[in-house]
Amino acid sequence: MIGVTLLSAFATGAASLKASVTAAIAQQFPVEFALTNSFGETVPRAVVERLRERGDLDVVALQRTATPEIGGGRTTAIGVDGGYLDAVRGGALPQPVTAGSLGDLRDGTVAVSARLAAGDGLTLGDTLDTAAGGRRAEPLRVVAIYGSADAPSSIHLTLDEHRRRFERGFETVLVSAAPGVSAAAARGAVLDAASAYPDLDVGDQATYVERLTSAVNGLLALVGGLLALAIAIALLGITALTRKRRLMYVALTRARNHLSVTYPLNAYSTRRGANYTLDQLCRFIDRGVRDNMQRIALSPDNAPKLAGEVKREPLIDLRALLRSRFGG
Repeated sequence: MIGVTLLSAFATGAASLKASVTAAIAQQFPVEFALTNSFGETVPRAVVERLRERGDLDVVALQRTATPEIGGGRTTAIGVDGGYLDAVRGGALPQPVTAGSLGDLRDGTVAVSARLAAGDGLTLGDTLDTAAGGRRAEPLRVVAIYGSADAPSSIHLTLDEHRRRFERGFETVLVSAAPGVSAAAARGAVLDAASAYPDLDVGDQATYVERLTSAVNGLLALVGGLLALAIAIALLGITALTRKRRLMYVALTRARNHLSVTYPLNAYSTRRGANYTLDQLCRFIDRGVRDNMQRIALSPDNAPKLAGEVKREPLIDLRALLRSRFGG
């Protein structure tokens, strides 16, 4: 019964974990496709323009990512272009904003994560200095606070502002299909726009989710197998213990007039008796059973006597013995 309960709880927890992973992927990967440069940091502007000219694509947003040191720690700085801001305003790229609006993002302004805002004590209208991690010393005015307090620290600023402040950045083009367009058709459009640039890599959410879900399923299968094995071993141990208890009961109840239960005081691990441990009575004869039994110890002459009647040897005065031998 306990094993069934454990397996049921594990199955419920596994389903919850996979749902949480899928939700986290959807939040971190809010679009269907991501276009990156496998051997560089930038995506050609011609590719971005070709993608925006197509009618079968809805979201075409360019972002540039850097990891400068801001506020005493590494922070993800994301520069976004007009396409990204238009997608945010239209709801195609949802951002959980807790104060202000990402739509107010302009040059000279910044949106900060809730964790960074809490750590630096920032509110709307305050300024953030990025001089430690960038090339410009002018502070940025906070126009929005987004995300949860337990999410990693990050900031959003315009793409032009990002390029002016941070020398290096990794560019990604976020793409989603237009309403009514299948994922396969949208992927074909992205591949067609990037066909002249073999260094560009197209990643899609479905493949990423499938790959990560497969890894999670493999891990859950391993944990589930180990749990089932542990339950099986426990059940076998209980079965063996029950069989031993039954044999002990049969042995004790076969006596008619007199019953003797003996056990050695020392248990030797080798024939020569070099190593031994103190033995104990059978686990099935508990204190309640022992209280109803008469304990008998063996004297040196092997004559059985009651435990209270065993002759005790006189105590040895070691100090007196040492003084008599060595003087003093």
